[in-house]
Amino acid sequence: MLEERAHITCGGRWLNEDVVDSILTLYVNAGNGPRISDGVDGPIAWSSKVFPYMAPPNRTQAASK
Repeated sequence: MLEERAHITCGGRWLNEDVVDSILTLYVNAGNGPRISDGVDGPIAWSSKVFPYMAPPNRTQAASK
């Protein structure tokens, strides 16, 4: 939209896309400069690229009682 180009995909985002970095970059330099990072490099576990697109559960230790 900002570059006045026709759409080449149906829209949406990939589950593993870092949306916060994309929004920060858009707000700070309108996408016309270096990518702005929030310092978080990725999720605990990456989502699958095949249906049902779910990431494996987070592995946490049970709390001791």
